[in-house]
Amino acid sequence: MKLAKTNIIHGALLAVALGFAWQTLTRKVAPDRPPGSVTLWGGSPAEVVSVHYESELPTESRAIDVVRKDGYLWGVSKRTTKPPVPPVPPVPPPPAPGAPDAGTPAPAPEPPKQVEPVVTTREFTVGEAGTKLLEKLVPLVALRDLGKLDEARKKEYGLDAPKGKLVVKRAGASHELIVGGNVFGGGDRYVLERLSGRVFVVADDAIRPLDTGEVTLPERKLHAFEPADIAEVLVQGGGKERRVLRKAEPGKPKPIWSDAATPAVEDQTLAAFMDRVSPLAPLDYPSPAPTDAELTLVLKFTYRSAKSAELGTTELYKKPALKEGTFDWYVKSERTRVVARVSAPVAERLEQDLASL
Repeated sequence: MKLAKTNIIHGALLAVALGFAWQTLTRKVAPDRPPGSVTLWGGSPAEVVSVHYESELPTESRAIDVVRKDGYLWGVSKRTTKPPVPPVPPVPPPPAPGAPDAGTPAPAPEPPKQVEPVVTTREFTVGEAGTKLLEKLVPLVALRDLGKLDEARKKEYGLDAPKGKLVVKRAGASHELIVGGNVFGGGDRYVLERLSGRVFVVADDAIRPLDTGEVTLPERKLHAFEPADIAEVLVQGGGKERRVLRKAEPGKPKPIWSDAATPAVEDQTLAAFMDRVSPLAPLDYPSPAPTDAELTLVLKFTYRSAKSAELGTTELYKKPALKEGTFDWYVKSERTRVVARVSAPVAERLEQDLASL
């Protein structure tokens, strides 16, 4: 009976070992990659449910999550500063023999004050850089498979005290990598696949965008359509609205703008006003975001194509700033989905030009 149980256990262990061996042997060599590259896991970017990355630095720890939310990508970054360890005050020496206070014990030193870590959280809509990152992560192609390494080699590659962790979740699967140091003379990274225990070299562009994700990943564009797609714009602001037309003519570097009531008459004032809309671009995403009650809508642009299909909208808002008489300015579009901060001088100029619209 004992012999049969032992055989079953050994058989199960053998099956697991054969499974890992088969997984390694059947890893696909990626096309357009040098020999030796392998696919750690397959799938498509559309299957990604979430990406989690965390890293440790001497002065702070970082974490960033990219999650799929209602058909788009949403990012949350968190930085936690590590306060310096306060020095322990020295114990004063005892009084010299014969001194007036020789029999009085020295007062205990004040304990050092603990400094609380500072946590900074930011939330934002993820833009094209995030979409490109998912294409690098799923499927994930490693440049080299270094196999299972002993502890000395792991230390050499920065995997004894990992600098980060990457978890990619996609439909029906979850993958985890321990992130080590950089390859000597380059930016590529050593990673340890937790499931197999094997070490790989992964291209820098699969990890680097996550190191500073709150800077590299937010959406920076208001629209997916091109300016040439615009045929008509409904401009609303200051209690009035105006329907304007856009037409490109061969040989002219700039489009012609005209009022819908007089489409054959070029309007230079209108053209100058529409030119000032172009520099509106998200600078950052405030956290926490201002509430609807705090925002005042200043301008709204509704863009349509030549077939009168709605392409998108741009909404410009302002909110009283801390300094009296000044405002913070925000923009929202079908691409940002939430308000993002924009340049105050650009926004203020548009508000001033409303009088001439």
